[in-house]
Amino acid sequence: MYKLYFSDDGFSLIEVLVSILIFGIFGVIMLNLFGSSFIRIISSGQKDQSVSEIANQFEKIYRHSSELPNPEEEINENNIQKWIDTGQADIIHNVENDEGETIGYILKISNMYNNKKIELTTFIRKE
Repeated sequence: MYKLYFSDDGFSLIEVLVSILIFGIFGVIMLNLFGSSFIRIISSGQKDQSVSEIANQFEKIYRHSSELPNPEEEINENNIQKWIDTGQADIIHNVENDEGETIGYILKISNMYNNKKIELTTFIRKE
């Protein structure tokens, strides 16, 4: 029969050091994993906030362009820049119909987050 050897001596110093080393390596890996994930989550939240701000600016421009006091007043970059709070608005180009009349504008608004530029474009119909 096989006889099992039981000892009351406990763990040796080598076994303790090896287990501490293994837990340390595992801890460093997990810390790097969660640290980089946390940074990406924060960056994604800031990007989402920037996109939301640009969407709000588009809504303001739509509202102001539909409430122009006289129909002859043109939508131009000066008016658009006055209507928005943040970001830089640019009219990329006019959209014309087959007769050559301007029916609307392609508008681009750019904003910054974390030293990165985000740009969104939309079409504004001329009333």
